[in-house]
Amino acid sequence: MKTIILPVTWEVCGFVKVEAHDIESAIELFNENPDSIPLPKESEYVDGSFALTDSDPEFVKLYNSAERAELTTSSETSGNAFEFDRLRAHIDHNIAIAVYGDNVNISVECTDCNEVLYSVDNPLVGIS
Repeated sequence: MKTIILPVTWEVCGFVKVEAHDIESAIELFNENPDSIPLPKESEYVDGSFALTDSDPEFVKLYNSAERAELTTSSETSGNAFEFDRLRAHIDHNIAIAVYGDNVNISVECTDCNEVLYSVDNPLVGIS
């Protein structure tokens, strides 16, 4: 048995505050330039949204090349050329930190690309 890396996506929902004269103006302001509005500080997982990003085996193979698998499962990523290039691609993008569940997981995400750059589970969850 071997470990296979599968690309996944999910949705979260939250609330933002918009300064406007009325609800219609707030909606219009949001729709005209959603990238200028900060992401919510708190968000909740949208039930049923967890899914494979792509189920094409050829696409999934890209995440499972020997080199990629070794790099993405390594606990030592500092100084790693793959990680450096992967993060460099997000320079000048909007980056956010999201908390999922009741402090179950924290992720660093590129909101321009909708990509999780780093994700860590709370090691204390489940400990009584």
